[in-house]
Amino acid sequence: MIRRYTLPEMAAIWSDQARFEHILRVELAVARAQAARGLIPAQALSAMETRATIDVERIAEIERARPTTTSSPSSARSRSRSDRRGDISTSA
Repeated sequence: MIRRYTLPEMAAIWSDQARFEHILRVELAVARAQAARGLIPAQALSAMETRATIDVERIAEIERARPTTTSSPSSARSRSRSDRRGDISTSA
């Protein structure tokens, strides 16, 4: 999108923040289904729902630091979430 030709409302819809928030909503829906089937503990779902946030700057930082062959937005989101939990893993 060309910033000078874009209305603020349209820019917000197509922003990285909005994109990652939509992805997070899908991930939480999957976690809810997994918890309902007993595949993950209810406490894990509760922790995800209360602690999951999107930090676009942190995701970008992780993406810049990782090799391009193994980097993906989802791995950066996972890494960003693990940073907040305090269990940073160096493996992909």
